[in-house]
Amino acid sequence: EELTVTGRLVNAKTGKPVRGKKTILLSQNPSWGRGFSGGSSARSGRFEVEKVWPGTYYICASARGYMKTCRKIDVSRDRCDLGDVVIHGGVRLTGRVLTSSGKPIAGAEVFIDSPEFYGGRAVQTDARGRYVFKKLSDGAYSCRVRAEGWATYYLQELSLPSDGRKVVRDVRMSKGVRVSGKVLDGTRPVTKQMVILSGRWVRNRHEKRPWVSDASTDESGAFVFEHVNPGKYALRCGLEERNITVVAGSDRTCNFGWPGRFKLESRPTKGGHAK
Repeated sequence: EELTVTGRLVNAKTGKPVRGKKTILLSQNPSWGRGFSGGSSARSGRFEVEKVWPGTYYICASARGYMKTCRKIDVSRDRCDLGDVVIHGGVRLTGRVLTSSGKPIAGAEVFIDSPEFYGGRAVQTDARGRYVFKKLSDGAYSCRVRAEGWATYYLQELSLPSDGRKVVRDVRMSKGVRVSGKVLDGTRPVTKQMVILSGRWVRNRHEKRPWVSDASTDESGAFVFEHVNPGKYALRCGLEERNITVVAGSDRTCNFGWPGRFKLESRPTKGGHAK
C-alpha cells in the first residue's frame, strides 16, 4: 500500500516557515542519496512526498541557504503528517585543544566525520589552541585529534543539535603510554611484519572499533606504539589477535610467536579426495 508523507519545513531559530524551493528525500540510508523524493516552493513551508511504501526511513531535508538535516521517521499511516521539521543554516562547532595541565596546543589536527554525510572535515588549531568548524549539519559525528608528542584523542559519539545552536567542546590531551613487543619465529625475529592496534569489538556496534595505528617490525622483530591512551584495545599480528588493557602510567608489552608457513592438512574421504 502506497502512503503520503506531509509536513512543514521551518527555521530552527525563528520558527517561521522556510519559503522557496525545498528538497525532501525519504531514504533507508541517508548516505545513498536515493529513495522517495518530493519538494515544494510553497510560501507556507509545506511539502508532500507521495507513493511511499510503509516502513522506517530517514527524512533528509534541504533548502537554499540551509544545511541538510536528517532524522529517522516511521511511515505507517495512510497519510503521515510529520508536523514541523526544523532546518537551520549550520551548526558552529568550536573549542580548544589543551594539554593535561591546561596549556594550549597549537597546530593540532582536529578531524570530524559522520556516517550520515559523505566525507570528513579537518582543521588545525591556532596559537591559542582554538579550532572552529562552520556550517555543519546536525546529527552524529566522530572526532579525532592528533598532536605531535601526545596520544591521539578519539570521541566516537559527538551529537550536534537540530536547533542550529553553537557547540563548544574542549579537548584535553594526555601523553599516554608505550605499547611494544616482538614477533618471533621460534628464536628468529620476524621483520617487516605489520602489527595493528585498534579498539575492541562491541557487540552489534562495529563503529565502536576505531582504527588506532599500525607499526612494522624492525630487524630485531620489535614493534612500538607511542603515546597510546589508556583503555581496551585489540592487537593483531597475522592471524592472531589479542585483547589488551592499557593502564595509565604503565607501559604494555605483548609478544607474538610467528607460526611460519601454514599447511593445509588433507583428510581422505570415501571418494578418495582431500576434504
